[in-house]
Amino acid sequence: MTLPRVRVLPRDDDMRRILKHPSGLGFRSSGSIEWPLDKWTQRRLREGAITLEGEKENAPAASTSDK
Repeated sequence: MTLPRVRVLPRDDDMRRILKHPSGLGFRSSGSIEWPLDKWTQRRLREGAITLEGEKENAPAASTSDK
């Protein structure tokens, strides 16, 4: 069985520098990277160390109207 893969971004530059998937895949100096959606990746998502690419862009915008 092959695990699905997801594109992830680090929370900040510190995470970009120190975080590496157990398979050996680390972040490049910029941009996202594709990791398998395994338990390790899911844990990092829950902790907030990484986010799914496009997650912020797809989040519903908060309403600013006072109506």
